[in-house]
Order: sequence, then C-alpha cells, then structure tokens
Amino acid sequence: MNILMALSQLEVTGAEVYATSVGNELTRRGHQVFYVSDTLTKAHDGLFFKLRFNKRSIPRRFWHVAYLVYLIKKHQIQLVHAHSRASSWSCHIACRLTNTPMVTTVHGRQPVHISRKKFHAMGDKALPVCEAIREQLIKDLNVPESQLHVSRNGIETSIFKRSAAPNNPKPVISIIGRLSGPKGELCYRLLTECLDLDRYQVQVITGTPLTERFSALQDKVSFPGYSANVEQIMAQSDLVIGAGRVAMEALLCGRPTLAIGEASCVGIIELDNLNQAMATNFGDIGPHDLAIDFQQIPALIEQGLSQPHCTQEITEQIKLNYDLQVIVNELENLYQTFYVNKLQREVPIIMYHRFIRDDSEKGVHGTYLHVQQLEKHFQLLKKMGFETLTFKDLSEKGFIHRLQPGKRFIIITVDDGYRDNYDLLLPLLKKYQFKAVVYVVTGENFNAGMSK
Repeated sequence: MNILMALSQLEVTGAEVYATSVGNELTRRGHQVFYVSDTLTKAHDGLFFKLRFNKRSIPRRFWHVAYLVYLIKKHQIQLVHAHSRASSWSCHIACRLTNTPMVTTVHGRQPVHISRKKFHAMGDKALPVCEAIREQLIKDLNVPESQLHVSRNGIETSIFKRSAAPNNPKPVISIIGRLSGPKGELCYRLLTECLDLDRYQVQVITGTPLTERFSALQDKVSFPGYSANVEQIMAQSDLVIGAGRVAMEALLCGRPTLAIGEASCVGIIELDNLNQAMATNFGDIGPHDLAIDFQQIPALIEQGLSQPHCTQEITEQIKLNYDLQVIVNELENLYQTFYVNKLQREVPIIMYHRFIRDDSEKGVHGTYLHVQQLEKHFQLLKKMGFETLTFKDLSEKGFIHRLQPGKRFIIITVDDGYRDNYDLLLPLLKKYQFKAVVYVVTGENFNAGMSK
C-alpha cells in the first residue's frame, strides 16, 4: 500500500519515534511510506515533505488541506495515518475530499472544548496508545466506543538487550524526554526539588534547546543533547526516569525505571504496578497535569537505585505487549479493513468447474462452460487490466499484498480437478499468463472425466 504518515512537531517526540519505527517496518514489508511534518529527525525510509502544521491560521489551514490533497493524488496514497492533533485536523478534511481512508494514533490526552466534541477529526478510526486515552476520548469528547481501538506503541525490541548492571563510582541517573510543556516543568522540579545533584551524577537526554532556567543548572547537571543511541545510555545508567517509550525501552534494557510523566507518577516499575503503568502510558496520561506528590520522589529514587535490574518477567511483558512486529501486524490488518470497508473494493474470486468443447461433453451435471466462452472471459479480464493471484501468493507475501496501488487482482478457482482442466484450461492460462487455483478430488474413479 501507499501510506502517508502525518505528524506535527518542532522537536523529537514519542510520536515521531513511533511513526518512523512503524513506517520503516512497513517499508521493509514492501509498502511505500511517505511522511509529512514540520520536522522529521529520526532516520526514515521514504520521502519526507515539510509542512508547517503548527502554523494554524485559517489561510494556513486551507493551504495544509490543499497540499495534502495534492500529495494524496500525486502519490496515489491509499491510507493516511496521522499522529497529532494539528496534522489529523487537516488530514481529516483532505481525506474527506479525496475519499481516502484515514486513521489517527492518539498519543496523548486531548484538549476538551465544544468544537472538539462536535468535530473529532480523527478519520475512520482512532487508535489510542493506552486505555487512559481511550477512556478520556469516550468520557470527555463523546467519541463512540466503536470508533476506538487501543494500539500500543511499537518498539523494535530486538535492539534493546538486558546487560550487566553498571559499576559507576557515583550512581548515574538519566532523565530522558523533551523539556517543553508539562514535561519540561516536571524535569525542572525533579532537578530542583527531588534529586541530590551532589550525590548523584544526573544527565538529561533531550533534543529541546535549553532555556535559561535549565542553563543555570549546567554546573551540576549534564545536558549532552539528543542521542540516537539511547539504548547505550540506558545500559550505563543506574536508574532511568521517564514516561511512555522511554520507560518501555529502559525496561527492555533491564534497568530500574521510575515511570513518571506529565500526568502522574506510577513509581518504580514492578509486576504489581505494571498494568497501571501500561494503562497510563507509564505516567503520561491522566485527568490532570502533574498530579504528583513530589515529596515521595526521593524515596522512590532510593528504591530504584537499590535494585540492580528490573525483573526478567517485566522485560518479557514489555516485549509481549509492545513488540514492533506484533504492532505492525495489527496495523496491517486494520489498514486493509478500513480500506476495503470505505472504498468497497475487494479482490473478486471466480469459481469455475468443468470446461467443454461441444455439447457432447456436457455430462450429467450442468456445471460446465464452453472453452470458447472461457477465452472470452480471459480476454475481457486482460483488457480490464486484471492480474491473477493465488492463495499461495497471499500466504507468502501477506494478505495485504492484494491491495497494491495501481493493480487490479482477481483469483481464479476451479473445482474438483477434471481432466478438461488440464486439456482445455491450462493452455488458455499459459496463453494469457494467468494463474488459477485448482481444487482436486482424489481417490475417486467413478467419473471418467475426473483427473486421476
């Protein structure tokens, strides 16, 4: 399929990591993936088109929609997958105008206002990454439950390996995430209220430019900037602090992890709070921003530093729920379901039985077709641009293979395996370069016309 990933961000976000991870895996599977966004930092396979979704004036929004319509038509986009509020709004309009299927992955809590309740602008299906977002969409925005499907973050779990606990002279604590919005406020309060900057070696891994208040802490806190090798940083950390993908990746590395996000503090991840962590995207999603008791954080930090690893069972649970292959398999199933249902396009299947040259070969049953008529069928299919598929093709290449852009596929099937399938059908299949699936009845000799 031709798929357009739409994002809107000015710095690296979890949504960008998710979109490029999923997009690269889709590309490996043979899909053609395009990206449109304000910026795109993570490595990606596929064309990137810059569009300033964050400029939201009325004239700009008209331009966004017009440009998206152009991209959809020029690149024969079959499905749009949006990953942010700003991009989903414009994509929703463009997809309505072009009758293009669209889904939106909802990565965070949504603002609530009257227009948002009346105009959800999420396409044909919304995919919240956790249960807390799903419940908020239902309760606060009146999104029908039937329009929602929880689809978790996809992580290339094979990249992250459990390793021996680091032997640092001073405990290394890594805070990973952006410094804008509530996450920036959270990080600042952790640094100034909760962490002993003399006792611990604290580093903040972020792609956000430092503001004055963070620059003032540089004599005691390390700000090495954005890193493309975050798994190595995690492996060398005694404790990782973060939410969302950061927490998941740290647990895949086996590191003690304090899950705390812009909504809540789950605590040090253990088996008894893992389900709560997953439901809130590891502290990122909740009814209110920063509903956190900061006085409890120092004790949680000490608890995390006392553990050399998280348990193996936690790592296995993260793999089970967030493995990229599993998530992309699920997305492929959703993509083709939305595409077929919206456009009412599916691969037709023709079922034949017997073929005859003249009426003397009719036999007892009337399930036959004159071979001259069969050739007319094949000539028409060829003229209409159809190519044939077999079930083996779909098994080897994936069921979604049937939805290739610019292709018209049909499946030809023939029942019972009569001898005329070989004598009359096969030459025509070769002539028109078609394939067919023949179901053969074996072990019977009561019908002289049946293949043996």
